[in-house]
Amino acid sequence: MERTRIAVLGSGPGALGAIWEITQSPDWQERFEIDVYAMGWRLGGKAASGRNPAHRFRNEEHGLHILGGFYHNSFQQLRPLYEAWNANADDLPLPFADSFFPYGRFSIMQREPGAPMRETRFDIAGDDREPGIDPEEITPTMIIRRLLHWARLGFTAMSAGLAPDFGKGVVSGDATEDGFIKLRFDAIELTALASSLQVAETAAEDLGRPVPGGGAAEQTVFDAASEVLGWISDKDDGILPVENADWLGLAGLAMVIVRGLVRDRVFATGFHAIDRYDAREWLTLHGASARVLRNGNYMAGYSYAFAFTDGDPDCKDFAAGTALRAYFRMLFASHGNLFYHMRGGMGEVFVLPYYDVLRRRGVRFHFFHKVTSLHPDGYGSLGAIEFQLQARPKDAYDPILRYRPAPGAPERRSWPTEPLWDQLEQGEVLRDAGLDLESFHGPAPPGSGSKRLEYGTGFDLCILAIPPGMLRIIARPLAEENAAWRTMLDAAGTAPTIAAQSWREEKVDSFGGLSGRGLMTAHELPLDTWADMSFLLPFEESDADGRRPSSLSYFCGAVPLANGVADDASPEDERERAASLVGAWMDAHLAEIFPGLRDTGDDFKPERERLTLINSDPAKLYVTSPAGSTAARLAPDGSGFANLFLAGDWTRHNFDCGAVESAIMSARVCSRAICGHPRFIYGETDRN
Repeated sequence: MERTRIAVLGSGPGALGAIWEITQSPDWQERFEIDVYAMGWRLGGKAASGRNPAHRFRNEEHGLHILGGFYHNSFQQLRPLYEAWNANADDLPLPFADSFFPYGRFSIMQREPGAPMRETRFDIAGDDREPGIDPEEITPTMIIRRLLHWARLGFTAMSAGLAPDFGKGVVSGDATEDGFIKLRFDAIELTALASSLQVAETAAEDLGRPVPGGGAAEQTVFDAASEVLGWISDKDDGILPVENADWLGLAGLAMVIVRGLVRDRVFATGFHAIDRYDAREWLTLHGASARVLRNGNYMAGYSYAFAFTDGDPDCKDFAAGTALRAYFRMLFASHGNLFYHMRGGMGEVFVLPYYDVLRRRGVRFHFFHKVTSLHPDGYGSLGAIEFQLQARPKDAYDPILRYRPAPGAPERRSWPTEPLWDQLEQGEVLRDAGLDLESFHGPAPPGSGSKRLEYGTGFDLCILAIPPGMLRIIARPLAEENAAWRTMLDAAGTAPTIAAQSWREEKVDSFGGLSGRGLMTAHELPLDTWADMSFLLPFEESDADGRRPSSLSYFCGAVPLANGVADDASPEDERERAASLVGAWMDAHLAEIFPGLRDTGDDFKPERERLTLINSDPAKLYVTSPAGSTAARLAPDGSGFANLFLAGDWTRHNFDCGAVESAIMSARVCSRAICGHPRFIYGETDRN
C-alpha cells in the first residue's frame, strides 16, 4: 500500500507533538512517511534553546520557560516520550525524574497609586499527584462551587477571630503580616455571610441542570455573591484598602467572578461565550471596583500571558473566557505544584527527546528550510509550498553538539546557539555574514536557493505549525481564497517579548528583597517577571581557573514594537534596543526588588555576564488572545483546505492562549484528525 506523505512545516511543540501522536498510532509506518521542514539549524520554535561553546556552554533561551502542573496533555506525552528516549543509551538521555521538578514559591507584585511596590508571597506546599495522571476536568459549575466553598471557610474562620486560609497547602507571607487577627469584624455579620455562602454552594449543584427550580438556584448563587461583594466594598473605606488585605481582596475578586459566571450562564455556554470581552471589561461589567482590578493576583494574569497588544503596556487585552479557563485550570487542576522547572535548557530537556525518538522512528528532518509562501490549488486543497534554502549541508546534517560541564562529569548533548558551520557548504562565508537564520526577515544568506513542493508529488498532507506572525506573510494566498483565513489572520494576537539572563558573582540569598521567593511576576514592564535559575549553573563549564558564577537570573516581559510599527527594525537594531532597555530597567527598578545588590555608593555591583534579546521577528512573536480573537481562530481539523491540518497555540481547541500546553493540545487534535489517535484529549470542552 502506498504511504501518505506528510509535510510538517515548523518545528515547535505543536509540530513535534503532532508527529509524536501520529507515530504512537498503530501501523503508522505502513500508513505514513513524514518529513519535517525547519527554519534554521535546530528544532523548538520559540521553545528552542542552545549551548554557547564560546561562553562556557552556557544555556541561552528566548525567555523564561516554566511548565505548569496543569499541563496534563504535555506530561501525557512527556512520560512515554522519555521512556522511549531512555531506551537508546547512545542518545545520552536524561532521566525523567531528574529533568522536571515541582515549584510553588513565588511573589506577586502590586503597586497602589502613589505608594511603593508591595509583595504578596506564596508558598504552595503541593501534593503527591503527578501531572498528566488522572486529571480532573475543570468546569464553570465546579469553579463556582469551589469559590463559594473557599469564601465560606474564610468567613467562618474570621468569625472565630482566625486568619482565613488561602487554600489547601497555601501559605502567604502577607496573610499574617497584614494582621487579620487584629482586624476585628462583627462576628454576627461574618457568620451570616458564611451561612449565605453555604446555601449558595448547595444551590450551585443544580446550575445548568434541567431540574425544577433551576432558575431559583441561579438567583440564590448570584444573591449570595452579591451580598459578600457588597460587604467587602462597604468595608473598603480607605482606612482598610481591601486589595492590601490579601484574602479580602481575593474574596472580592472571587465573588465578582461567581456573579459573572452565573449572570452570563457560562455553565451552559462554555467560556468561549464571554471571549468577546477583555477580562477587565468583563469583571467591571459584573461589579469589580477599581480597587479589585488593581489586585495583584488578577494583574499577574496579564503578565503571565504577555497579554499586551503589540507589547504596549497601556494596552492590556486578554479574552475573558480564555483567561478564566486558564487561571482556574492552574488553581484547581495542578498536580504536584503550580509550576515545574526543567533541569537544563528547554531545547535539551523538552525538544531534544522528540528529535532523537522521532528520527529513530524514521521521521526525516530537513533543516535550513524557511517557508516563504503557501499556495492553494484552486480546488479546495493546499497546492504548493515554497521554501528558501538557507544553507546546504555537505552531508547529512547532525545538529547536536556534545560537551562536559566539568572534568569527569557525564557527557551531555544539546543544540548549539548557532549552526555547526563546518558541516555546511560555504560555512565560513555564512558565519561571517552574521545573519540570524531563525528570523524571517533579513537578506538572503550567501548561496541560498529555493525549493517548491507540489501536492501529489512532494506531499499529500501538510501539517502547518508556523505561528501567526509568519502566517500573515506566507499564508496570504490562502487568505485571498478563503475568508476564514483572512478573518483569523486579521484577529490573531501577537506581542514582542524581551528577555535577559544575568550571571552574577553574588549568591541569590545576598540579593535581599524577593530573592527568597525564586519567582516573581507583575512587576514593572518590560521585565515584569523574574526567576532564580541558579540551579542551571552546574550544567555550564567553569572558567579556565575553575571559577563559576554564583547565581543566574532570568527576566522577561512584553515590550512595544520598535517605533510602534511591525517589521520596522533590523536584527542589529533590536539587539541594541534590548541592551538599552534592559540596562535602563535595571537602573530604575532593580534596587526596589534586590536592595542587597546595591554597592556602598549609588551603583550596583557589576554583573559577571548579561545576555539580552528582543523577540520581535514574525517568527518569534508570542501568541496572545485578545478579546474577540478566539472565535476567529481555525481549529486544527478545520483549515478549510482538504489536505491541510493545523497545529500550534494559535489554533482553536479550548485552551486558546500562548503556552506549551496549548500547542500540545492542538497537536493532539491535529493527529486525531489525521490518524484517529489519541481518542481522548484532556480539557477539550467546558462541559459540566
